[in-house]
Amino acid sequence: MMTGQEDQADDRVDAEQNGGSPSVPMTDSTVDRAPETAKAQVTPFSSDETVAEEPQPTYVPAALAMGIMMLLWGVLTNWIMSAAGALVMIWAVTGWVREMHEP
Repeated sequence: MMTGQEDQADDRVDAEQNGGSPSVPMTDSTVDRAPETAKAQVTPFSSDETVAEEPQPTYVPAALAMGIMMLLWGVLTNWIMSAAGALVMIWAVTGWVREMHEP
């Protein structure tokens, strides 16, 4: 007759042989013995945490990509398309730089 500990040991061996990781039950004492960095990862929010500002969404990278596409398409087709692409690229780059330097 097997005891509960032997059953758990057999389950761990089976899991290791099947390529899985053995299951280890988490108890309060296990969490208390964990390093501080691991505890910080477990806690969802702490009171001394600072929140970084998220940048605002912008369409300028897409406009820059469109300007590059127009410029290259114009090389194959017509110089007017290349000129329009160059203007869109200049507008997009200046807009992007302005957005980065805004307070």
